[in-house]
Amino acid sequence: MHASFEVLVAHYIEHLPFYRSVLALHLSREVHTNAVRSMAADIEPGIRDHPNLPEGVRPHLVASLIASTVIGFLDEWMEEDFTATGEELVDHLMILLPSWYVGSKPSEPSR
Repeated sequence: MHASFEVLVAHYIEHLPFYRSVLALHLSREVHTNAVRSMAADIEPGIRDHPNLPEGVRPHLVASLIASTVIGFLDEWMEEDFTATGEELVDHLMILLPSWYVGSKPSEPSR
């Protein structure tokens, strides 16, 4: 999971000027919803098949929660609401997302 977040964060860092310019546009709620749904659709199969999926948890809802969290988190960073290195972003994602989903977590984030 850590490696997946490293790839995702590296992509955002590499294309940061593009994403910042898109965020500057007046986009509709539909665009944000579509981004969340797209990411959720990509991660839902891995959640459905996850060996540690808690009993009774609906994979679609977990995928939606995780996608919303990750997209919102990265949006805040791209809009410069906080500063962080790529490593710090990944560390925080690993700590803040459900432990059963990400596996082992660092004991505390890089500072």
